[in-house]
Amino acid sequence: MTIDYPSRAQIPALRSLWQEAFGDTELFLDAFFETAFSPCRSRCVTENGEVTAALYWFEMTCDGMQIAYLYAVATAAAHRGRGVFSALLQDTKAVLAEQGFDGILLVPETPELGKMYEKLGFSPCTTVRELSETAGDTAADFREIGPGEFACLRRNMLPAGSVLQEGADLQFLGTQSHFWAGEGWLPNWSTKAPSRASCSSLALSMTRCRVICSNPQRTSRMERISSLPSML
Repeated sequence: MTIDYPSRAQIPALRSLWQEAFGDTELFLDAFFETAFSPCRSRCVTENGEVTAALYWFEMTCDGMQIAYLYAVATAAAHRGRGVFSALLQDTKAVLAEQGFDGILLVPETPELGKMYEKLGFSPCTTVRELSETAGDTAADFREIGPGEFACLRRNMLPAGSVLQEGADLQFLGTQSHFWAGEGWLPNWSTKAPSRASCSSLALSMTRCRVICSNPQRTSRMERISSLPSML
């Protein structure tokens, strides 16, 4: 078992592993590997020439700390249960500590994965909450902006102690969403801005919340689950 930074020659194998684990489209993978992928922000396990596990990270900050957000952590189905991922995670923690990172952040896909990460030293740092609100009668004004302006406005709006997602992470998000600004709020959604009369399936990102507007009269907010281990 060899754990190292992947080479660009291994991208086809990394894509295959990603698709097996998450089922994302070729277009999504094109966007990630063309916009966000960097060998120096990735680690992979190779056994007998086969990529059996991999993970990637984005660089973030929180309260002056340098945080690595782990992304697309995957182990090939045929190699699960052998300790491959545990070895990869321990290697990655050592690499990140050597690079000066203070901690790791990740978002488990399921409660079961969350429990697995807790066994590996992670602890919950946010919770999930859902609520509904009635939208007002007056349409909000908004304008399309770029990732840089979105990052600046978001940084000023978030409360102290928030995780700042910028750089490559925001550039990648820009391949999947459009950024907009309004008075006191910052939405991003995956299609062109809808008409004022119809906000069906409108996905918004407001401070710490993820907002889904299913119709013009109701909105539903949901905070994401994330986990932060003890400091590296």
